[in-house]
Amino acid sequence: MKDIREFDPGDFECSRDLLEYVNDGIYITDNEANTIYANHRYELISGLARSEILGKNMKDMVEDGIISQSGTLAVLRDGKSVSMEQSFRTGKRALIKSSPVWDGEGENRRIIMVITVVSEVTEIYMIRRELERLRDQNKYYQNEIAMLEQERSGGRAYVAEDRSSREVMRLVSQAALLDDPVFISGQAGTGREFTARAIHDLSRRNVFPFLKIDFSVMPAEGTSKYLFGYMDPGTGEYKPGILDSAAGGTVYISEIDDIPADVRSRFLGLLSTGECVLGDGRLTRLDLRFIIGSHYDMQELARRGNAGDSLMKALLVIQIHLKALRERKDDILPLADHFLQQVNAQGETKKTFSADCVRQICAYSWPGNVEEMRVKIRRAALVSRSGVIEPEDLFPEGRSRTDGTAPEPVLVSVPESGSIRLREELARIEAACMAKAFARYGNARQAAQSLGMDSSTFVRKRQKYVKLGLMDNQ
Repeated sequence: MKDIREFDPGDFECSRDLLEYVNDGIYITDNEANTIYANHRYELISGLARSEILGKNMKDMVEDGIISQSGTLAVLRDGKSVSMEQSFRTGKRALIKSSPVWDGEGENRRIIMVITVVSEVTEIYMIRRELERLRDQNKYYQNEIAMLEQERSGGRAYVAEDRSSREVMRLVSQAALLDDPVFISGQAGTGREFTARAIHDLSRRNVFPFLKIDFSVMPAEGTSKYLFGYMDPGTGEYKPGILDSAAGGTVYISEIDDIPADVRSRFLGLLSTGECVLGDGRLTRLDLRFIIGSHYDMQELARRGNAGDSLMKALLVIQIHLKALRERKDDILPLADHFLQQVNAQGETKKTFSADCVRQICAYSWPGNVEEMRVKIRRAALVSRSGVIEPEDLFPEGRSRTDGTAPEPVLVSVPESGSIRLREELARIEAACMAKAFARYGNARQAAQSLGMDSSTFVRKRQKYVKLGLMDNQ
């Protein structure tokens, strides 16, 4: 058989004409990867004109970015057929199968040309991307519905009446759809770990472990071994670290400042590439999602300079800041009610707050934030000798602020004596305030602004209170 470079195009004119009717793209090179033929269908699939590829070498086409990778070069290198996905500079994509054409036998056997069959998958690829987008959107809506259902049933895991808290829950729901590292900042007791668990529980990783790491309680000497494993000097066996046990799950590091310098570079590798060197010397990819907390926000961390620029840059994609409870006034009474209902459910009791206790709850600055409230209410429910929790049960220290200053002004009006059903009373008071604001301004946007509420929240609550008969449908 003649060398392909000696081929007269007229020798296969008939075959070439027939290839124009094939529904797939056909691309042929000689044994040096020079393009000798491409049918019209290939032009349509690739978006490349035959005039710009005929006679061109495949190596040059890859180097010039005309195609992403070449099946022809793989065939000439390995001597066997290959299949792969290829993308073109035009943005189109295709599945290709490149096969060698052999001549001769035995030691004289050699490749004389490579034929590549090209099938367009641009539309399939776009459909797949759209399906992935719809799947993520569906997951987001499922998360939203789950949270709304918990709220409706009274068993909500996260109280979010304040505008800032609702924004946090929106970020949590969106972060659950991704695998990027998350940075959560906020004072002690604001719920950083709770927020990290919420992201994990709403994500696809919720069937795998949630691992919390607190470096402040770890001995400095054994930290690396505990995390990444080590070789046992006695048996010579590899003892896996705790990160191995969390494979597929979420790792929450409670404080970024506490990450030891000797393991920080390994964490950087995990955050950027998912790879790290384990205790047996292997470079291994660990399928983990990282959430890192801090008492300080990004600006303060940068000013302090303890966390390291590279580590901070790896955490820039998703940032969630949790405000102090005193800055989320709309959450204070709902949270108090939530924690009391939890205690009632566990102890099968029906304890309530007295009116004076409600005033103290509103006036207190809550320096320990949500965690302090949870502990104080559980303790108050335990020590209360009746079904009504009084101020002295909740604040045995006898003052409404831990710093001894005067209490903040009370922004709600409650009965002077007796016990109340907190949830119903709070709804009545809020409905009255909203009705007054709406009557004054005549529209939801200005009324909501005067109350420090989001307009969509105002509309949603107004509809709810109208149905309950607490507001007129003005």
